[in-house]
Amino acid sequence: METVLLLKAVLPLEEMAWDPVRRTAIRPEGRLRPNPFDLRALGAALAARRPGETVTVLSVGPEAALPALAEALRAGADRSIRIGDPALAGSDLLITARVLARALGRLPADLILAGRTATDSGSGAVAAELAGLLDRPLLGPAGSLRRGSGDGELEITVEGDPAATPLRVPPGAVVTVGEKVGRPARPDPAADGGRSPESWDLTALGLRPEEVGLAASPTEVREIGPPTPPRLGRRFPAPDPAGGVEAAARAIAAALEAYYARRAGASGPPTGAAAPSDFLVLGTDVAGELDPTAGEILHGIGRRGSRGTAVVVAAGTPEEDGPGRNPGAGAAGAAAAGGLLADASGRAVVSVRGAGGPGAAAGAVARGLREILADMPAAEAVLIPASEFGGQVAGKLAARMGTALVTGAVDAEPSRPTWLWRKPSFGRDRLATVKPRTRPYVVTIRPGAFRTGTSGWPVPSAAGAAVATGRRGGATGPGYGDLDRADLVVVAGAGVGGAAEIARLAAMVPAGSSALAATRRVVDAGLLPPGLQVGLTGRSPEPALAILVGVSGSVHHLSGWLRAGVVAAIHPDPEAPVFGRVDVGLVGRWEELLPELLRGIAAARPEGWR
Repeated sequence: METVLLLKAVLPLEEMAWDPVRRTAIRPEGRLRPNPFDLRALGAALAARRPGETVTVLSVGPEAALPALAEALRAGADRSIRIGDPALAGSDLLITARVLARALGRLPADLILAGRTATDSGSGAVAAELAGLLDRPLLGPAGSLRRGSGDGELEITVEGDPAATPLRVPPGAVVTVGEKVGRPARPDPAADGGRSPESWDLTALGLRPEEVGLAASPTEVREIGPPTPPRLGRRFPAPDPAGGVEAAARAIAAALEAYYARRAGASGPPTGAAAPSDFLVLGTDVAGELDPTAGEILHGIGRRGSRGTAVVVAAGTPEEDGPGRNPGAGAAGAAAAGGLLADASGRAVVSVRGAGGPGAAAGAVARGLREILADMPAAEAVLIPASEFGGQVAGKLAARMGTALVTGAVDAEPSRPTWLWRKPSFGRDRLATVKPRTRPYVVTIRPGAFRTGTSGWPVPSAAGAAVATGRRGGATGPGYGDLDRADLVVVAGAGVGGAAEIARLAAMVPAGSSALAATRRVVDAGLLPPGLQVGLTGRSPEPALAILVGVSGSVHHLSGWLRAGVVAAIHPDPEAPVFGRVDVGLVGRWEELLPELLRGIAAARPEGWR
């Protein structure tokens, strides 16, 4: 089995800068390093390699990426190749995928691996677009990867809730690798330093300068907004726990009132486009179950004077269904979802088939969407909820259509000739305004992007029952709530304790519009499901209030709360870094402080709080 590992060389988040003239990121020479999630994929590839097999590292990047590729060689890769050319500057997702596809045509590649995401952009769409261009199966994110008993046989588990799904990897597959797959590859200080990365330019790949770069890209970054304003940083220390809780509750109530006032001021009817636009909206997951984000999308574009046609995934036969599919439940779910989405859009709902073997379902849905678009010549775009499955569909669809892909949008501005879309960038620290240059184009949209005022699309009771049990909230189990739509989120950090303490914390989360979340360390310890993880490689909710309990203050975790209205923290260490990165901090034991804080906030009755 010959393996190719896709590696991106990135800057640390704190060193990223923006060129306002070229509208591209500035990457200082000599500072790029391997994307941490790609190093985990490399570690998995090296562990699975057998005698006589090779692992090749492939990267698109400037000369500053060469040290990262040399590091991969010292870690054990057999070969590393940098594709570099000045004309590549500004290439977007599609152009990058096309360059990689051309390079892979020159390499043996029984398996293509990539990290789930990149720390600089938060996007993992290149692997999906590459799978679409090469017409290969796409699987992931893999939580484990190991060799089977036969030659070339590979087995993985795909991360998910309530449990990971074991799969055999079909030949030629593209597999994205999650952060829980194992240890990242590390360079061996004793390794032979005489080997160097190879460099290929456009001529070697048979590409012309006009086929790549900013000018050829179907997306254009129009603007990068200012950094997210810093949090208030107010701290209420011991030794007066009662007085501190009361003061903290008042401070949080005041911050909540300011937050709701800002939202109310921005919640009037949005300015519509010059003329209504038509959108296609994917409304369900692979099993045909309603994704409430689709309802929010339909509601949001309707408020902006445009129209949406919803699409549901129809269940296939038992032989055709993918792993973990329940055909009977899928058919019932698709029918129920269709009725709800028809009510939301006021238009007929169409269906596509999502059947197929491992890695094929996203491709089947993408083909179905293309067929529908053939009968919608005036369609502006396909809008897809930003789930794991949605990202796979979007990448394959955009690649096969050769059109623009915008990932993780959190806001939209009707415009002509195409709408403008805003998405987190620079490690989710700023918002980039992206303009698609082609149509129809594809956008993945985060939950809550089209929420207005203090609520979003009113999820009907049939869907609400699923939400209440946490099924659409990323986990199965009572008490977890709906993380994407909660007004209050309580976050369990490693400082909370073990299973008994986290169960006690979960019991304190109020009923109603509340949810539980977790840090990566808590999820890695198996104390809470992966769907509750918030941060750079997890989710990015938008509650009115997030209370971080026992969270140290990792920048990767806190990047998941940039859209939260107010962020508070409880930690026993007065010097914990988290206190400098939240609005309100309480020093002390969470078991004593959290119940009193929640009561204090409720008693303060901040305007708009539910």
